[in-house]
Amino acid sequence: MNLRFTWIFVTCLLILLNPNCLLAQVAINATGAMPDSSAILDVSSTTKGFLVPRLTTTQRNAIAHPAPGLTIYNTVTNCFNLWVGNTWKQICGDCDFNNPVVANNGPLCPGSNLVLSASTIPGGAYSWTGANGFTSTQQNPTIDSATSAAGGLYSLQVTLNGCTSTAVSTFVTVNSSPATPIASNNGPACPNGTINLASSTVLGAFYNWTGPNGFSSTAQNPVVTNMSASDTGVYTVYATANGCPSATSSTTVSLYTLPVATFTPTSTTVNTPTTFFPTVSGATYSWVFNNGTPASSTDPSPSVTWTNSGSQNVTLTVTQNGCSQTTTTSITVQLPAGCARATDNTVWCVASDNSTTGAMLCGYPVNYSGTYYQITNAGATALGMTVTGYGDCATNYTQGNTTNIQGWNGSNCWSTHDEWARNGYNTGTNYFPVVRCTDYE
Repeated sequence: MNLRFTWIFVTCLLILLNPNCLLAQVAINATGAMPDSSAILDVSSTTKGFLVPRLTTTQRNAIAHPAPGLTIYNTVTNCFNLWVGNTWKQICGDCDFNNPVVANNGPLCPGSNLVLSASTIPGGAYSWTGANGFTSTQQNPTIDSATSAAGGLYSLQVTLNGCTSTAVSTFVTVNSSPATPIASNNGPACPNGTINLASSTVLGAFYNWTGPNGFSSTAQNPVVTNMSASDTGVYTVYATANGCPSATSSTTVSLYTLPVATFTPTSTTVNTPTTFFPTVSGATYSWVFNNGTPASSTDPSPSVTWTNSGSQNVTLTVTQNGCSQTTTTSITVQLPAGCARATDNTVWCVASDNSTTGAMLCGYPVNYSGTYYQITNAGATALGMTVTGYGDCATNYTQGNTTNIQGWNGSNCWSTHDEWARNGYNTGTNYFPVVRCTDYE
């Protein structure tokens, strides 16, 4: 080595604060050649090498405030490490490859698959470490059905040609699932009624309902209107928060059966108390009787009387389990048995025995002793009449003036009358008196 340059180099190292030394160029060689004009230190040799400081990764990282361009040899990775101002870069010769780039598919929900990914380094051997004791030698490993314990830092080093890269990391976030909402409803409902679905509150969550008949809703407490049988069944809800769904909760919706508002009987007789019976028991009832007495009732089985014959409307509303149905039925109010109206609005009656007094049997036709008499008005006066009918009934019989004869109230055929005409009778052949009523209702 040139002794002059050796002395200058040693002197500069010993007297670091000498301005002339700080500005001098130094050549270290065995030939005495001057340093290259571009170099502050020019070291040359054909038999020796140049050694930079040799540190482990831990020792390197312990350097406080490394200056940009600071260079060391990493004895762990077998690479030169160069500080570029914000990170260490490495020069590895045969190990000259960039650090891998790593990522993950988070944030995740519990039960989702965690996928770690790394850029491809051909021929490289991958070594992952991470949360919950995780290790893997795959480039892109997967953790199936990850739990919250899978959240945390995952690091990767790649080894190639005996060189190991600097560890690079990615942080995995596993969000927690929201609380499970509790589903309920206010059913059973009436047909065509409304069901209110309800879910307990989960803070910060969105709601998802599904149910029968294609039902879906994102409301916390949705409403189902116009309920029918196709709307009954299981309704399910879950909550979503931070992109994660909760477990599901279900509630079953049912429908009441609409009560049937029908009743018996559907016919009755004038002035005869009639008891009505609904066909559904255990309910509440509201009756309306057109022209009847009483006109209305809430009794389960009311008794009603009509004073006039004809068709009368009976309306029944049945309410059971809060559900109501109303039916209006026209019933027939008949004249009493044995009373009927002739074609000229008269009723003919025959005495119950062969006497001039006593009860009268009314009818058109008359039912007496098993024989039907078709009695028609063949002409009559106040003092007598001509009748046609069975056998010798066509014979004319005349009885004296019978005005204001009282009829048989028991049959409700009539009560009092202003004018009567009564046929005579023949006791020998058991023909009976016949009376015509012109004011019989």
